[in-house]
Amino acid sequence: MKRILGIALLAALCAVPAFAANSVTLHVGPGVMAGDIKLNEGDYKLSWDGTGASVTITLSLEGRKILTAPARVIEAKHEFPQITLSSKNGKDTMQTIELKNMTLVVGVPTAAGK
Repeated sequence: MKRILGIALLAALCAVPAFAANSVTLHVGPGVMAGDIKLNEGDYKLSWDGTGASVTITLSLEGRKILTAPARVIEAKHEFPQITLSSKNGKDTMQTIELKNMTLVVGVPTAAGK
């Protein structure tokens, strides 16, 4: 019985990092847009669910969900997290989010509550 409990505890401890790995804190600078949504400068919690081409990302600021968007994952190595932007008509729009072991290619977002 003790052995089973020990194995279950070990399995539970190993599972926690897997869930924690699906979110990071990401700094968004001034003037960044996600589709038509203007993001305030700040430290956002970025979380994602899914794999490959079927990923949904969520950006939250100070505990409030700001937006969700479809995305796809490309395996890639990066030194530090960053957002790549596309500039059109004076607007800097989010294209990708580069994380340590992947790039998230961001689709058209939906504002929270819509």
